Amino acid sequence: MTSRFLAIKIEYLLDWTPRTCYLDAIATNLFFLYHEAKRTINYSLKMDQLMHRIGELQDHEAVAELGEGLTKKGIRYYISQAMDENHNKVYTVIIENPEDVEEATSVFNTLTGIPPSFEIPPEYEKIRSIKTPPITKNFIIACILLYIFSLFPLGKELVELLSLSSKPKQFLSEIQDGQIWRLFTPMLLHFSIPHILFNMIMFKEFGKVIEFSKGPSFFIYFIVTTGTLSNIAQYMITGPFFGGMSGVIYAFFGFLWMQKVLNPDSEFSLPMGDLILIIGWFFLCLFGVIGRIANTAHAVGLVSGMLTGIFWGLKDSSEGNKSYKNAVLYATLSFFLLGLTLFVEFHRFKRSFYFFNFF
Repeated sequence: MTSRFLAIKIEYLLDWTPRTCYLDAIATNLFFLYHEAKRTINYSLKMDQLMHRIGELQDHEAVAELGEGLTKKGIRYYISQAMDENHNKVYTVIIENPEDVEEATSVFNTLTGIPPSFEIPPEYEKIRSIKTPPITKNFIIACILLYIFSLFPLGKELVELLSLSSKPKQFLSEIQDGQIWRLFTPMLLHFSIPHILFNMIMFKEFGKVIEFSKGPSFFIYFIVTTGTLSNIAQYMITGPFFGGMSGVIYAFFGFLWMQKVLNPDSEFSLPMGDLILIIGWFFLCLFGVIGRIANTAHAVGLVSGMLTGIFWGLKDSSEGNKSYKNAVLYATLSFFLLGLTLFVEFHRFKRSFYFFNFF
């Protein structure tokens, strides 16, 4: 009995040992494969972090042309070649330095005819998020209604009543008689669709920022003050036949521009595109490219807005951010622009301004 038991035990051990060794080998292989796969995945992830794919091409000549363009710009890259499901060669363009990806993508898009993506400036996104406040909205409605009304015969009388003067041979005669509203109401008058369309778009974009940030009282005071100064200055140079909100719009522009320059912590700023557009438009008008324009109103509005923006920019900025040097520099610039405008207008009108006729 004992012999039989030992024989069975030995047979069992002999049968079990190969199985154990076999399972142990499988476990070892699985363990090895797991760590190889993990190492490969980690390597692939690391390579994806180091290398940045910008696109794929199937034309070998296009790849060569792209490579030439990237090389000229000093961008390090390499091309990965593979086969697609239709057994066509596909060349993947990979950029080594992440700082070069944007420029390399631009080169790739130019080669392949992809138009550049247009990104809305963050400054404009912030401005666009503001709902049009009531004072801004009411001024726009008033200007539009006045323009429509001026197209009819009865509206002509209203235009005369709101212009700075209807008697060009008399110096401010109506205002001397007590019609004080004439000092600022010319800004409400517009004489063509492009005139009112452009002015109202810019009035809305700039005006709502000032009304939102400074409040309705300041906003109304600012419009009336800068509008009155612009109107009087334009009247002195060319006489009473002018109108429009452009002087006030340039005051808005100057205010927002200087407030951000003198107070970097200011909540709102103008996109660079607006800065270029408004300054460019100022000089196009000044040098006669656009046609007959109220350039003096533009200049006085810009100066008054810039000086107000400089004041508030310094006032609102923290002590460490105050820059009196920049304040003086930009104040000087504003007066230079005014002086340049008067110089150009003086020669345009053959060295004679309107108010010279009364002195």
